[in-house]
Amino acid sequence: MSYDSKFFGWGSIKIEDLLVAYRKAKADCFFENTFPTAIKFAEYEQDLLANLNALLSRLQIDLWL
Repeated sequence: MSYDSKFFGWGSIKIEDLLVAYRKAKADCFFENTFPTAIKFAEYEQDLLANLNALLSRLQIDLWL
């Protein structure tokens, strides 16, 4: 799997970008011992694609406000 990480502005974000960002955020948080987040990640992952699609929609809507 190849991923191109060039940023062309908030309007060009795709679901693939959010999936990569989510994986990176999850890895970072699991290495942080002072802030327990495992439960929150597990809850968010119950419907990961729907949650990320909702986030993507909110990001795109906020661009027009």
